[in-house]
Amino acid sequence: MSDSPVVVLRYFNCRGRAQGLRNFFADSSIAFTDDRVGIDDGFVDWINNKKNTAYSGMFARLPVLVVDDCTVSETLSIAVFLNERFALYADTSEQRKADLNALVFSACQDISVRVAECFWLDVTHPGASFSDRAITILSGVTALLPAYNKLLPEKGAYFGGNAPALADYFLHEAVDLCRTVMEDPFTEIFDQYDGLARWLAAMDNRPILKRYIADGNRPTQFSGKPDELKLWPQFAAAVAEKFAS
Repeated sequence: MSDSPVVVLRYFNCRGRAQGLRNFFADSSIAFTDDRVGIDDGFVDWINNKKNTAYSGMFARLPVLVVDDCTVSETLSIAVFLNERFALYADTSEQRKADLNALVFSACQDISVRVAECFWLDVTHPGASFSDRAITILSGVTALLPAYNKLLPEKGAYFGGNAPALADYFLHEAVDLCRTVMEDPFTEIFDQYDGLARWLAAMDNRPILKRYIADGNRPTQFSGKPDELKLWPQFAAAVAEKFAS
């Protein structure tokens, strides 16, 4: 292995299931090529290259990570690979490693992916109620908060202890998405958990990560749905109405 590996992360030009990885690389000052596949032209590049496993991985899905001559497919496999490749959990117990990997999975699948699926609801489930699905997602996310809060360590500002683990970046991205599309109702519930509130403040105020986001390096859109930004107010309105009832 070289001291300075060649790292390429390929994903669509949206936040989706890869933004936690981008945030980790940026905040850790690990040089990487952020290869973003266009979404504004009907996914032309993706359609033309999807069958090329060197481009799309073994399952023809993104994200794909390339480190030197190793190609890794699927978000959660990438997270496990990075933990080992960069010795992120070097002084961590086996149980804690398992818990942090589970947190990556939960933040990605239980929060981020579910919100993204709501944006595509009119395509995947024509006629289904967007408002009802938004409320269901809020309920599901808030039900996870006690477990997340319990998982915080006794010492250190982050789930990783004195420094963020990959799980911190994935959960931060998921929470930031929720407070964006669910607005005050989500924030009021989240802030009831003092530990999580302190953790979020610590992540929000990491200088490099904060600058990376403020400078517009992170895509605005979460999914590849063309009209996603128009759905944000609908999501917020549905949640606010339920919260007020």
